[in-house]
Amino acid sequence: MSDNKVREFLVMNSNLGRKTIDEVKDSDSLSDIGIMDSLVTIKLALFIEETFGISVTPADFLQQNFDTIAGINDFISNRKS
Repeated sequence: MSDNKVREFLVMNSNLGRKTIDEVKDSDSLSDIGIMDSLVTIKLALFIEETFGISVTPADFLQQNFDTIAGINDFISNRKS
């Protein structure tokens, strides 16, 4: 469920360049392919807080939590449970 919302967020808030969101694999490094930067990370954290009711703390800003769609979804799932 969170996967679709995260993908929709990325379409609306990042620069996909010539890629479509469907071409981005869950394991692709979003920063390496130019989708995720510091501003998008902050916006994503706010989106997660508002959409999923999860508090994101400074300690949560780890590459493993925000660099791949799989990592973002795992972070959301772990915090919701």
